[in-house]
Amino acid sequence: MPANAQSTVRNLLFNSANNITRLDFSTTPPTVIPTGIPDAGGVAEAIAHYENSAGDIIFWINSNGVYDRNNNLMSGSVGILTNSSATEVTICPKPNNPNKYYIIYNTENASPLYYSVVDMDLNGGLGDVTNLNIPISNDAYAEGLEIVRIPSTCEYWLLAYKYDVGFVRFNINADNINNETLIYEFTNPAGYDGRGELDYYNGKMGACFAFSNTVFLANFDATEGTISNPIVLNDAAFNNAPYGLEFSPDATKAYFSLWYSSFLPKYLYQYDFVTNQYTGFNLANNNFGQIEMGPDGKLYVIHDTSTGITVIDNANETMPTFSTINTLHSLGLGISDFIQLPPNLSTLFNQSWCVNPDSIVTLSTPYPSFVYDWADASNPTNILHTGNSYSFVMPDTTVHIQAIISGEGACSDTVKFNLEPIAIVDAGNSVFLQQGQSTILAGSSSTESSYIWFPSEGLNNPFILNPIATPTQTTTYTLSVLNGLCQMSDTVTVYVANAIGIDAATNTSILGNTFIQQQQLYVSLNKQINTNGTLSLRNMAGQIVWSLEVSLDTPKQINTNIAQLPIGVYLLTLQTTNGAESTKILKSN
Repeated sequence: MPANAQSTVRNLLFNSANNITRLDFSTTPPTVIPTGIPDAGGVAEAIAHYENSAGDIIFWINSNGVYDRNNNLMSGSVGILTNSSATEVTICPKPNNPNKYYIIYNTENASPLYYSVVDMDLNGGLGDVTNLNIPISNDAYAEGLEIVRIPSTCEYWLLAYKYDVGFVRFNINADNINNETLIYEFTNPAGYDGRGELDYYNGKMGACFAFSNTVFLANFDATEGTISNPIVLNDAAFNNAPYGLEFSPDATKAYFSLWYSSFLPKYLYQYDFVTNQYTGFNLANNNFGQIEMGPDGKLYVIHDTSTGITVIDNANETMPTFSTINTLHSLGLGISDFIQLPPNLSTLFNQSWCVNPDSIVTLSTPYPSFVYDWADASNPTNILHTGNSYSFVMPDTTVHIQAIISGEGACSDTVKFNLEPIAIVDAGNSVFLQQGQSTILAGSSSTESSYIWFPSEGLNNPFILNPIATPTQTTTYTLSVLNGLCQMSDTVTVYVANAIGIDAATNTSILGNTFIQQQQLYVSLNKQINTNGTLSLRNMAGQIVWSLEVSLDTPKQINTNIAQLPIGVYLLTLQTTNGAESTKILKSN
């Protein structure tokens, strides 16, 4: 059963010249939380944030500067060259330094790239900005920027579009941000001035070219850092306005928005990588800005100069549905960006999260070059194993394991595995009762869990392991044991003599002087019924160990040798062809 270690992003910030607004996805639907802070630049585009593993924002940035988790402006960010009218600003953890982060940006349109550093060790752990406005390259780059984690490493790609040249990548390693490498030549579409979102997700990348009719889509190999299978969409219907871009959760669709397009019939488009077709949607809202995926798998599209957020509820579908979240304040064009695809971990064991005790469990990852510390999640300092995978014998108690990339600092990923033991459940052996008698059901379970017997009729308490059963008729009870998410069950039948079918007087007259003696079964059928039937003996396990077809047209005596049967208690049943049943309990000696 695969388990993906996705980003723990819990929030999205929506830029605004009036009141920057946060969506908190710890609730369903997400909670709208105004920050009380406007984007002083007025255009309200570039914005980004970073969260810890618990989903708490540790800092965020827009054109005003960098804010700490308490929404206080970091003094070291005063004078930062981020621009309210620049499309994107992005954040990258500094490899092998868990408390430092690069902020990467340009100054608007086609301009040089810069970085600053947030050091979370400063200001009592609230952080501050150092290395302000350090040039990465003085060449001209578009506003769309994206950080991509390189699988099996603690390094990153910075993807950018070099104006009038093509797509480039910068390698970010433990030492520095290295020089660019051109990975795909693509000269500027007519009218393009550098605006438009650049995005990567699950092997796909793309860029919108505002003030042109062009959208670029392609495959991006995050390991090699290469672009392949390019797709260029160019249509006058785009009205020189492609701007926001995001992919569906399964990466089979790309969505792009048109900005300042209230007069157009369609201003949100979907491209289908399977059919190679694109479709426009005419929605009630317009002037769309950026698009970002929420942790719920839905896509969120900001409305520039209005209070709405359009939600693409099922973005994997060819014909998606849409809904709207209304905020309290007019929004801008930007939504906070976040690294969307850290490495994946997967669990590989017998069949499911419910594991048989004493079986061998193997937890492993698809990245053999990674080394992980496998630890007890309740005590992470207790390292159980260091390596690419971890094997152990499943105990009869719940196991919580976490895997952390060993010694990788800022790029560490943590994944927890919760394994519940499958209970060994036994409802006990079948029981034979006379009418009105009781018995204690002999249920047992290998784990202390939640129990329920059903049906509950005839039981004094169906929620304990060993209830008292006083059924009025033959009943099969099921014992269900729930241990976490794991449920197992077993059944037992309590047979009640003279309880089903013909009334007791008729039963007595049919089954007369019936007994077992000296390995011989004597059955007296002393009433005439114009039908046939089956005589059978059941043992204490409820199994039929002897049977005989009989005609009930005349009274008769049956004598048969049952020497093959062990000494014990048996239930004799006469089942007629019309469904009536008569029973007696016999003891052999």
